[in-house]
Amino acid sequence: MRRIRMAVLALVGLAVWPAFAQQVGSPAPEFTLETFDGRKISLSELKGKEVCIMTWASWCPYCKASLPGLHDYYVDAKKAGRPVEILAVAIRDKAEKARQVFVERAMPYPTGIEDAAFEKLYPASRKTPTWVIIDKGGIVRYIGAGQSSRSEIEAMMRRAQ
Repeated sequence: MRRIRMAVLALVGLAVWPAFAQQVGSPAPEFTLETFDGRKISLSELKGKEVCIMTWASWCPYCKASLPGLHDYYVDAKKAGRPVEILAVAIRDKAEKARQVFVERAMPYPTGIEDAAFEKLYPASRKTPTWVIIDKGGIVRYIGAGQSSRSEIEAMMRRAQ
């Protein structure tokens, strides 16, 4: 089963690689996320932190399967005092459905729904889930797609160090 999953992830990676390759190693495009709890968070406010942008959707089983590991990673990183932030951006979704998942899952990190600006700035993020890892200086260090466990999330975040 693991081999099949890896083969699928490799094929997805090949399909979206051209868009990903254009951003890795480049400054992350600035955007502002309006969160479900009413905050507005600009990416530029997070300089000095390792940032994970996860695009997800309420209807995506791979996204939902990734949420427990993401939750645990975030809570433990914050407890340890690591300069980490996660922005969960719902894409191709209805705001009310995404907000319902946010509430039901008690997502502790900033979560909101994409706007037209985000879609244009992050075209590689059209797959769900997509992971964009940004270092403390605001440089994109990794972009990938697919369901991820906590250990896989930790490995992705190490690229930002």
